[in-house]
Amino acid sequence: MDLAVDVATLDLLSEGRAVLGLGAGHTPAEWETRGMQRPGVEQRVARLIDVATTTMQLLAGETVSLDRSGIRLVEARLDDQLHRNVPLLVGGNNRKILQFAAEHADVIGLTGLGRTLAGGHKHELKWNRSQLSESFTLARSSTTRAHKPEIQALVQVAQITEHPNRITEKMGADFGVPPDQILASPFVLVGTVEQIVERIEYNTETWGIDSYVVRRSSLDQIAQVIAKLA
Repeated sequence: MDLAVDVATLDLLSEGRAVLGLGAGHTPAEWETRGMQRPGVEQRVARLIDVATTTMQLLAGETVSLDRSGIRLVEARLDDQLHRNVPLLVGGNNRKILQFAAEHADVIGLTGLGRTLAGGHKHELKWNRSQLSESFTLARSSTTRAHKPEIQALVQVAQITEHPNRITEKMGADFGVPPDQILASPFVLVGTVEQIVERIEYNTETWGIDSYVVRRSSLDQIAQVIAKLA
């Protein structure tokens, strides 16, 4: 309920520019900083779906009752002035999350990440071609929607360099993944400006990626690529 009120208020203040972005919370620290223990995968996925569903129902003006996933609503509803058409962004790589997102999200944020590794900050990379194909196919799996969701990729590394192999070899050693697989991943944009532009064009044709999210530390680097694409 609080989330629905917050995002509706933000949408009002921003004159319709808010986006509701949700994920399952795969990193232990995301839970520990809130004094909570991270639930198992099934519980986190179920909670994400319930939070997304009830929040969007409330924003649409529906009266909602629910008692599961740590959510308890009894005929909850928003005031009429808070009914807002806020786009839903769902991020993740879990099969059930992607199936839900394909049916309900306006934007699907793909990460290409699997289970959390020991230490809680690194993740299994699901970047071989069959894994990528499965993820992107699931994201486009809806057969009932007139308007398909936007497909967005979270870029793990974006760097302009004349020596991309140095970066991919280090990542390969860190994660136990072949360097050529890393270089071919749509979640890595490394190389010269021209090489990155070619990679973006390839990703559009092959995977149907519509947009990218890059980390703040890479903004100056990616600005040169944007200038080339313009």
